[in-house]
Amino acid sequence: MLKLRVRDIADYDRIYQRLIARVPGLSDVTSSFSMEEMKSTTVLPRPD
Repeated sequence: MLKLRVRDIADYDRIYQRLIARVPGLSDVTSSFSMEEMKSTTVLPRPD
């Protein structure tokens, strides 16, 4: 799983095309987009 932050759809498409061309066996890509920032942290919650 990759989490990317891109400037725009053209930037995403450029990265997508490079992945398809360079990763052997990659045949299916599913993407989800968020149009606004919901949370800006890389900290993961710790289980109690």
